[in-house]
Amino acid sequence: MRQILSTLFIIIALTTLFEFYFICGMFTGPIMMAAIFLTGSINTVYSAYYRRLNEAVLYFLCMISLCIGYLKMLPV
Repeated sequence: MRQILSTLFIIIALTTLFEFYFICGMFTGPIMMAAIFLTGSINTVYSAYYRRLNEAVLYFLCMISLCIGYLKMLPV
């Protein structure tokens, strides 16, 4: 299960990076943010539950850093 969750997070993270650089978050930005937030949260909770706190913190930081570009593009 751990391998599946990690692989899924990596695939979605790579897709998010390509989407941000090439499409720049027009209508797919919220979809990618939701996907990263969902998979990142699941991986963070799963890692914390099994006492892999370092891994949980890394998933959390990666989740935040992947979404920060979209958040900066929001109109203020």
